[in-house]
Amino acid sequence: QRRWIEYLKDYDFTISYHPGKANVVADALSRQAKATMY
Repeated sequence: QRRWIEYLKDYDFTISYHPGKANVVADALSRQAKATMY
């Protein structure tokens, strides 16, 4: 965790939360069906 803080401290960014229903793209990606391997 400390390594990530050191890496990200040089960037100017804002973290924001989007509920699942508002974040449609991430929700769709997390629900993709897994391919069956034969």
